[in-house]
Amino acid sequence: MSQPFLKWTNNIRWKNNPAYIKAWKNGITGYPIIDASMHQLKQTGWLHNRLRMISASFLVKNLFVDWRIGEKYFLSYLIDGNLSSNNGGWQWSASTGTDATPYFRIFNPVLQGKKFDYYEIKYISGIAECLNLSEASIKWNIDNVSYNKRLKKYSNHNCALDFIANVIFPQKQAILHKICGIGHRIVHGGKKCTKSAIIDEKILENIKNAIPFAPLHNPAHLIGIQESFKIFPKLIKKNVAVFDTAFHQTMPEESYLYAIPYSFYKDYDIRRYGAHGISHYYEMEDLLLQFVMVSCMSKIKGNVKWFNESKGFGFITPEDGSKDVFVHFSAIQSNGFKTLAEGQRVEFEITNGAKGPSAAHVTTI
Repeated sequence: MSQPFLKWTNNIRWKNNPAYIKAWKNGITGYPIIDASMHQLKQTGWLHNRLRMISASFLVKNLFVDWRIGEKYFLSYLIDGNLSSNNGGWQWSASTGTDATPYFRIFNPVLQGKKFDYYEIKYISGIAECLNLSEASIKWNIDNVSYNKRLKKYSNHNCALDFIANVIFPQKQAILHKICGIGHRIVHGGKKCTKSAIIDEKILENIKNAIPFAPLHNPAHLIGIQESFKIFPKLIKKNVAVFDTAFHQTMPEESYLYAIPYSFYKDYDIRRYGAHGISHYYEMEDLLLQFVMVSCMSKIKGNVKWFNESKGFGFITPEDGSKDVFVHFSAIQSNGFKTLAEGQRVEFEITNGAKGPSAAHVTTI
């Protein structure tokens, strides 16, 4: 179990810098999501799968530390630690396993942040860490001045938001008057939330009803929304929910029900919902521009609709071994050499290049 599945990776010369290893283990790397993950691991003995991947990737591909060091450390704390799954997960992150992520793929916390804030203009920024734990704290930055405050033991999301409203915001009163709307990213909107929406009682009820599908996320979303209403009463009607599941709700019934017993859906609303739709929508918008170039420079305008997922009961990932993505283009207009009929289906592959995802092998069906 201590050997990589891919034998050639034995030739990797890990740096194993002791200072880097210590910083990673103690959650003092300076990268908020990494540090929060490592604090949570030590305090609770558990990490969400996404945090396991990010922190593992950071150790092996950013700090260039042997994956076996991280594997051993995780296993010493995880209450759900399993020798085989822990080993497989670390080899996946290190690109040494049988079904490993490609060696060039990383979960870089800096680059992931830039996708949401390209110019990195921050008036007020910060993060609350270790909520519901004895070492709960909050860090923030205003005008390039950093602050750090320990909260009361076992402070929750409500406490953190109250601190932001009553302590941090008053430090920058001018910013408060410029806030004209509040956005909330919601992991799961169920089958009724098919697009972004102004939050009202109906939307709140839908988010609440979808808690069984996202028990870690949706309750926290609801807390954030309610606190926003309380802190910014004048903006109650200007809170917007953006759903990760909305983009996929154009899938036809035969796609989102395949392949489970119909009673699961009828009785419990269990079906394919799709995930990370906000990112998918962003990438599809970018790919549409490239599709114009592929289609003989046609000036194509249309709406993207998710048609199907190519494999498995869930959502597509590059690790599935399939890069096929099926979409519908509707309301197509063209002033070029090639015209697509309204509703005509287009198939293409998404490939990752040096400049990000691109469309290739475009064919009409």
